[in-house]
Amino acid sequence: RESILLLAALTANPDLQGPTLRADSTKSLDAFGSCFVAAQEQASRPWSFVPNDRGGVFSDAGAQGITTPYRLQVREDGRSNRLLLFAAVGSDQLVRAVERCR
Repeated sequence: RESILLLAALTANPDLQGPTLRADSTKSLDAFGSCFVAAQEQASRPWSFVPNDRGGVFSDAGAQGITTPYRLQVREDGRSNRLLLFAAVGSDQLVRAVERCR
């Protein structure tokens, strides 16, 4: 139920630009996720992860003080993972974290 509410909140946000970044990663979802989560925690930024049958979605939707949440879709695709970041303009920290972790 929480996953449905999170995804509904993300898709209803008209402030998201997107995608801000399209990239591929040869790292596993676990390896990429561990790196991305560490980057978010080091920057004292909230995060959540909602898995699905083809990867999952990272976001900070619903966290206190967040008015424009980001959505980072990770789609497992055999030998690589497809990364799509939807974020507001000025989300440079997120772009750097995804680039560094991919």
